[in-house]
Amino acid sequence: MIFSIWNDKGGVGKTPLALSIAIDLDMNLRSNDINIAEVVYSKAKLQQIPELIDNCVYDFGGYRGSGINTILQYSDFVIIPCVANLNSIINTKNVISEVEKYNQNILLIITDFAENNRKEEINYILSGLKESEQKYRKFYFRHSQIFRNVIDCGKSFFQLSNETPLLKNRYKDIIDEYRRLLAILKGHK
Repeated sequence: MIFSIWNDKGGVGKTPLALSIAIDLDMNLRSNDINIAEVVYSKAKLQQIPELIDNCVYDFGGYRGSGINTILQYSDFVIIPCVANLNSIINTKNVISEVEKYNQNILLIITDFAENNRKEEINYILSGLKESEQKYRKFYFRHSQIFRNVIDCGKSFFQLSNETPLLKNRYKDIIDEYRRLLAILKGHK
């Protein structure tokens, strides 16, 4: 299995998602963006020019460079996170158009939305996508400290939520959505 996580926009949750998925699915992690993953996860490696390997999550930290297009092409899924605001979603529409040249298996991750009723607003904005782009599955991750905690603690979403009953309750909505995402990723074997 090969999963790529990419968006030109920074601060959308690429690295926390990549690290969490890699840990929870026991996969390699490759990144071209300096981050904590290589320090806290033994299967993580920083590479400026990524090599194509199996059983790997690729975290393309907003960087378009040599080798990325090949990896996008061979990815089982390309995961495109974006923050729930107009600027990020408009940027993401451009990223989707670029990724579609190499891969149609796209999953959209909408991060940092504050209220369930904003789903309608986000879906309205996304309805401006070309008809072919509207088919992609969307996952909604509410605003939460868990994204920062993955980076600060070097633990996955599951590991963090299982630390205490309070955290299990606090992260319940995110964990439910994350389980749904992982089920699709694992089901692609």
